[in-house]
Amino acid sequence: MKKTILILLIMLCPVFAFAGDYISLGSTKPINSCEKNDSDVHIFDAIEKMASFPGGNQALITYLNSSIVYPHAAELMGIQGCVKVFFFIEEDGRITNASVDKPIDPDLDREALRVIKNMPKWSPAMMSNGRKVRIRMSIPITFRLHPGNISNFSDYGNDKPVEQIPSFPGGNAALESYLSKNIKYPSETEDKCVEGRVIVTFLVQKDGSVNNAFVVKSVSPYWDKEALRVINNMPKWIPAKSNGENVAVLYNVPVTFKR
Repeated sequence: MKKTILILLIMLCPVFAFAGDYISLGSTKPINSCEKNDSDVHIFDAIEKMASFPGGNQALITYLNSSIVYPHAAELMGIQGCVKVFFFIEEDGRITNASVDKPIDPDLDREALRVIKNMPKWSPAMMSNGRKVRIRMSIPITFRLHPGNISNFSDYGNDKPVEQIPSFPGGNAALESYLSKNIKYPSETEDKCVEGRVIVTFLVQKDGSVNNAFVVKSVSPYWDKEALRVINNMPKWIPAKSNGENVAVLYNVPVTFKR
């Protein structure tokens, strides 16, 4: 016996996930039922009671805003965008079959799915005859960095704003040249036609020396190790300046492995 499914797309208020804090805008607004003919799906024109998050829409917004964590690697790379997640609310209120409609970034997609899948049980939708039904819903979650954020460095706790960010001797072109000449494709992966990018964060000290490097976005242990080796062997940088004085800052560099 084929299971009857009620498909109803609910556009909840967009949830804006900011690096540092979260803000929700908009209002809840239901939209029309899907116009779809499918032998496995029965479309209902109306229901008596919509599915609802425990405590209502405001409670849902609060849950999302308090649960979403802006992925660090995406923040460092300045990646932003809206992740639209579809999911089913079963007859018992469980959340199932969550999926991303149009992927924008693996880390952002993964975080949006994590939060949706961890939602508590909803109050299920109900027909006028009191029958509980399964419905499909969508929630758009927008990850947005605050204007003015610099994605490739952090002031490392300095009280005063950084006026000059650190730089590799000779500039970005020289840095790219250094990386391309010194990166060695790990022998353990030579037989695999794979490419990728490891993001490494490190501290540029007041004297320009580089230390405390660590991987914020991993590809494989072999690539991570090689990326750290190359970063740790870099020459001294031109340090950052704040109020005319050298200051230590965190900086991140993507190390690309490409055949």
